[in-house]
Amino acid sequence: MTVEFGELVLAVYDEAAQYSSDPREVSCLAMQTVQEILWHAPKPKSSRPSRSLN
Repeated sequence: MTVEFGELVLAVYDEAAQYSSDPREVSCLAMQTVQEILWHAPKPKSSRPSRSLN
């Protein structure tokens, strides 16, 4: 499944807003969730050639 980054962030903020009415807390919850999602997301392969350590 492919999701645009902006759509992901918006969905996460909407979900976080269900748990709190404090904007600061909503922002923190959403930021932590997006970071967790990105941490576990597949990493793109680099287009740069690898450098040899020889």
